[in-house]
Amino acid sequence: MKRPYSQSSISEKFLYAYILCFTFITPALADPDPSSPCLKFIFPLQETQIKSNTCTLSVTECSSVKSIDFKAKYIPKDSSIPQIVTLGTITRPPFKQIWDISEIPNQLTYGVTCFAEATLSRRKKETIKQEGVFLIHNPVDPPEYHVSYSRGRYNTNSKTISLTSSSVPFTGTANITWNEKALLFHIKVDNSHFHSALPKEKLAKLGARIILDPKNKRTAYLSSDILIFMIPVTEKPYQISTAPVYKEDGSFEIEETYDSCRCQSSVSMDDFKGYTVTFSVPRNILGPVIPESFGCNIITTVLDENSTVRDLSWLTGNQFTINSPFAFGRLILQKKPLNANLFIQWVLFFLIGLLCGIIALPLSKAARKLNPLVKFENYEQEEQLIRNINTIIDAEVTNKNFSIEDIASKLSIAPRKVDALIRRHFDRSFKKHLLFCRIEIVKERLRSSNASEISIANSCGFSSIDDMERTFRAFSGMTPYRFREENRIS
Repeated sequence: MKRPYSQSSISEKFLYAYILCFTFITPALADPDPSSPCLKFIFPLQETQIKSNTCTLSVTECSSVKSIDFKAKYIPKDSSIPQIVTLGTITRPPFKQIWDISEIPNQLTYGVTCFAEATLSRRKKETIKQEGVFLIHNPVDPPEYHVSYSRGRYNTNSKTISLTSSSVPFTGTANITWNEKALLFHIKVDNSHFHSALPKEKLAKLGARIILDPKNKRTAYLSSDILIFMIPVTEKPYQISTAPVYKEDGSFEIEETYDSCRCQSSVSMDDFKGYTVTFSVPRNILGPVIPESFGCNIITTVLDENSTVRDLSWLTGNQFTINSPFAFGRLILQKKPLNANLFIQWVLFFLIGLLCGIIALPLSKAARKLNPLVKFENYEQEEQLIRNINTIIDAEVTNKNFSIEDIASKLSIAPRKVDALIRRHFDRSFKKHLLFCRIEIVKERLRSSNASEISIANSCGFSSIDDMERTFRAFSGMTPYRFREENRIS
């Protein structure tokens, strides 16, 4: 017969269960499997392009994390060697660090790498990284080049682009033209250490690299939209296609694919002087229509005194800057000139001929006017018209309803021509000239008669005595009464 459980035996079982749970289960919850990391970057994410002067680093919160050290690897100013700096240590959630990047140069092409190194329970460590984070907080002032139109293949007379480097004394030049078929490059490199008898592996590294950003996206890294053309001095040209690759472990790479290029090119070499590259980018590669402006960089290679290959570039900066579309120079296509289009030429010649005819007609009239005989004839005609106009005015000056249309009708000319003739001969309009003539008659009657001012006003064509007095004062500066008192004939 089984003995029933006592209170003490039940308590002992609960105690054993608690010890078992505390010993095996609790540590498992507190210390997760390191093969399953709990850390993950919340910000910045890969492919982020940061434009402000601060960069916030933030990771997920884990109960087992005791502290996190934030670090960053970037390229310092005037250097191509990356350095790692510790940004700070955070000992409690939220695990966030604000990084002041105002004094750090732009991080292009491959960007900056962010690290989060966590200290877990039992002093275990866990580190995660985030590559492919780009800093573009410092504005750039890219150079510009105006690409002229050329019917021929290359135009060596256009303005040139200087290709330079701070590490070598050699230079290069490039000029670019365009037409309906292609974008044309002519590149000349001066290099006294260059000669065609160099080892093949050395010659293979020499040549020109043309990078185009036809969509003007100006990303910090090389993407699939970027066109890269390589023109080696001893091999056929080829095209490089690029694609950014972001991996789950935070890594970032730019994959390159090499393809043949059906582009017209030629390379001429001059021992101990340098080489010249001519290259055309077909229009269909740039798109259905050649853009009016787009990003570009031209990079050529030379040998220094130690036979080390160096870059000459349109842009200044380290290798990450000169390969980044964000800093590329700007090509601006100039308009096609009118004389480059045959149809427009014919239209232009027609318009010039028509314009010459239009100009010649008034010139011939002007020349005719300058002819002394013609000028005399015109003068006599005008004098006769003025005499006729004065005759009509003298006959109708006292008529209150008399107007310029009456003269024009009698002489069969336009009223404005009558007014123009009066203005030219008397330096006043028809209306003022008519009033002047009426006032002269008023003056004569005021001097020689005792007629009242009302009767004089009515007989001289004025509508009222007030109208006469106002007009009289305007022409003579005094009233009719004062004029009569001072000029009466006794």
